Amino acid sequence: MIFDSKFVARFLATAFLLLAVIHYSNADLQVGDTICAEGYIMDFFCINRGTLLDNPSVRTLENPGVHSFHCLVDVNSCVTSPFEILLDPMDGETMYKRGWRLDEESKQEAIALAQSVGTFGFCSTCNPANTNQDSHREGFRMVVQATILDLNENDATPPLIRVDAMQDTTVFVAPEGESACSVLFGAQDVLEEIAESDGSSLESIVGGGSENTVDPFQQLRRTHFIHASLMIISWGFLLPSGTLIAKFFKHRPDGLWYKLHRGIQMLGLSLAIAGWIYALINFNVFLDYGFNNRRHGICGMVVMVLGILQPLNAIIRPHAPKEGTTKSTKRFAWEIWHKASGWIAVILAVPTIVLGTLSLPLPEDQKNWQIGYGVGCIGGLLGLVAYMFYDKKSFQEEEKAAKPESAEPESAKA
Repeated sequence: MIFDSKFVARFLATAFLLLAVIHYSNADLQVGDTICAEGYIMDFFCINRGTLLDNPSVRTLENPGVHSFHCLVDVNSCVTSPFEILLDPMDGETMYKRGWRLDEESKQEAIALAQSVGTFGFCSTCNPANTNQDSHREGFRMVVQATILDLNENDATPPLIRVDAMQDTTVFVAPEGESACSVLFGAQDVLEEIAESDGSSLESIVGGGSENTVDPFQQLRRTHFIHASLMIISWGFLLPSGTLIAKFFKHRPDGLWYKLHRGIQMLGLSLAIAGWIYALINFNVFLDYGFNNRRHGICGMVVMVLGILQPLNAIIRPHAPKEGTTKSTKRFAWEIWHKASGWIAVILAVPTIVLGTLSLPLPEDQKNWQIGYGVGCIGGLLGLVAYMFYDKKSFQEEEKAAKPESAEPESAKA
């Protein structure tokens, strides 16, 4: 039997393509694949917090629909963090999942799209022409056609994608049996592709992550814990203690108050500087206008500058007056500055710490730190003051008892 060579070539090509299609339909997604996806756009800062920055009572992955356009595209911490597409809950689920992370160029395009459709007045960088839109204040959604750049299989980061086309779907409602992908792009939603594939698992494709990786929220919580611990120990207890000792413990001889004051302040300021540097490395809050984390950051900077100046101006202090002489004008002025700036720093540290606790994402963490600060630090300082007054009274009584009794008058002896 003689075969036509062209027929054989066509047959082999067709068979190869058929096998390739069958293989692809049963294989996991790969780098370079083109997908279509739709969902809420969420900044990683709010994902990482665990609660929405603009609505701290709401857990981010429980109700992203109340995340404001303002928080997404106006607030520095949100805008400068990566953007991700969240996956809607599957049947029987209540939590959204981290689905796809946009590359930087795609993120900037998403910001521009949100600003073009967002309601001006509720979003300061949105299109001024959009002043009467109630529908575009919260819950920005979009549909994208994109190319997978990296599956991020070895960490907790979702697969990275480059968006080729995007459309706003914040108020889009697909006809029954359709999806935003099929209606707007004529493509199949990637979740449908995954669901139909025998060889792909949703959990292995999206949400990234090895089982051994650390939860980003727990990492952030640990970062808060380290910074808060250093600052509450230093500015909450040690530095105020040293200031109170300088005020109320001068009754003991040999300059004991000064030795305690200097040692405690050096230890407290060292811990405070460590906590300050740690915060500057891990947080960026100074452009988050209107939020407690910005207020906390500004107050914290003022407190730290005042605190660092204390040992510096102590180095240049004028000599104390010799016994029997009056204070020099320079010494008098220096004492006023040193004492006043120290007390201002210690007093300002109180609202700074309170604002810091209010910046924590979880209400239970806020409550626990506030109780710890109130009972542990303020309670400890009140106890210290009570002890110093008691010690002063006891010391004065001991001194009085140690003095020889004055001689009785002659009239009393008669």
